Amino acid sequence: MRIGLFGKILIAFWMTLIALGFVLSFLTGLSPYEDRPSARYAPSFLAMLARTVEREGLDAAQTQRSLLAKPIRDQITITPHRPGEHVDQGRDRLLARAPDRQEYVLRLSREHTTELSKVPRAALWGGAISGIAFSIVLALYLSRPVMMLRRGFQKLSEGDLAVRLSSSVARRNDELGDLAVDFDVMAERLGMLVTARDRLLNDVSHELRSPLTRAQLAIGLARQGGQGWPEAIARVEVELRKLDSLVDELLTLAREESATEPKEDFFDPIWVVLKVLDDAQLEVKTKNLKLQTASPQMDEEARPVVAGSARLFERAVDNVVRNAIRFSSECGELDVRIDVTPVSPFYRVQIKDRGPGVDPKLIDTVLQPFVRIGDTGTGLGLAIANRVIRAQGGSITCHNRRSGGLCVTIEIPAISAPI
Repeated sequence: MRIGLFGKILIAFWMTLIALGFVLSFLTGLSPYEDRPSARYAPSFLAMLARTVEREGLDAAQTQRSLLAKPIRDQITITPHRPGEHVDQGRDRLLARAPDRQEYVLRLSREHTTELSKVPRAALWGGAISGIAFSIVLALYLSRPVMMLRRGFQKLSEGDLAVRLSSSVARRNDELGDLAVDFDVMAERLGMLVTARDRLLNDVSHELRSPLTRAQLAIGLARQGGQGWPEAIARVEVELRKLDSLVDELLTLAREESATEPKEDFFDPIWVVLKVLDDAQLEVKTKNLKLQTASPQMDEEARPVVAGSARLFERAVDNVVRNAIRFSSECGELDVRIDVTPVSPFYRVQIKDRGPGVDPKLIDTVLQPFVRIGDTGTGLGLAIANRVIRAQGGSITCHNRRSGGLCVTIEIPAISAPI
């Protein structure tokens, strides 16, 4: 049979009370006789009964004994004196002769019992009722928030991501209240993840549908024959390359969203940024851009290193740089500046272009997936860069320049001394 938390608390409390009662009774029975209240008055009553036997006889003494309190009455016995029996008279043993010449021995027993039946019934009933009431209140106080948490988890498992418990449980200001607050935080994060997943699926379906539709139209034109079929085939190839690029970006985003490479490698971010800029020289020359680079004048051996994945960091910087090149106007400028702070070292990489910038309404969302700055691209480049930099303990921010263009700032922590 399954016993709930309420029943367990109730049973445990009552078992504790019963064990405490037995312990107290045992300790009371072990106490010395001289320390008990009856030890002070029993010898006086014994002497009084002896005088009553001598003056009025046994029956009057027995009647008087019956009027005594039960703890003292049970300790005093009156028995006839046997011939030849020696009696050492003292505080607990007396010899008395009745008017009929019969002798009696009055004894005071030092044994003391602590039976439960000797406890007043009012005290027993009072203790039982108060114990039941207290245990019920305690069990309800502890089990009620647990049941509320259980119902909250059930609703959460059924898909109700709007369930919250802090308004009713967190007011307790104890560990269960903290657990309710943690539950609300978990539910809120789950809701954000589900919302982001639904938005991502919607965006992915939209992004995949457009090139597929154009490819199907091109295939339809090619099937009709005529002189336009080479252009249709070329169009299909273009759309397939777009699909391939989109799938590759989505896979990269999914990998960085779920798990990045472990931080077991060390690299020089200055060398990585300069390598990216060197690889981008062809695009820079094609658009006749003026590339300006500023990096700290430090020996390679003295540069702080970064713990992480050089490959992923290079991918993030490459996405930002190529995004800046794509939106830079012909014969414009591309400014890349690298700084490193000596105290609590971290690297700051700023990539500034002279493009159209970003709509102020989109500047706070430009690092999210499928947020496009212009009419080209998939809207995943900056999102991937954001995931990579955040996974390595850094941050990435964007803001429009006053003179025109966009400035992307990457900050990533470093190790104070090179490895």
